Amino acid sequence: MFPRKTPNIHTIGGRLKIARQAAGFSATTGAMRLHVSKFTLVAYEEGKRRIPIELIKRCAILYGTGYQWLLMRSNDNGPPMLHTVAYDVAPPGGELPAQASLRNAYEREKPQL
Repeated sequence: MFPRKTPNIHTIGGRLKIARQAAGFSATTGAMRLHVSKFTLVAYEEGKRRIPIELIKRCAILYGTGYQWLLMRSNDNGPPMLHTVAYDVAPPGGELPAQASLRNAYEREKPQL
């Protein structure tokens, strides 16, 4: 098996992949829900194709994150926040697996100051 590359939080494609994985979608399922081929979605995530703004908006809705974070225009350098409904179903004092996944991805890619 080949080792998996960690998505780069400093690229739009990398952020798309982080958000997709945090939302619990495989590349196949994400592509199907976005109405693009799996190969096209992976090319967007790897930075091999330009990403249409309309697709970024659809990703933000599907993955439950803000499009400003996906576009790297957010004032917050942290991971994207899931819709507020996520907090309604999280266990008391806990976090959802998607939230933990986002936090962990951010911690791995956070620049060292």
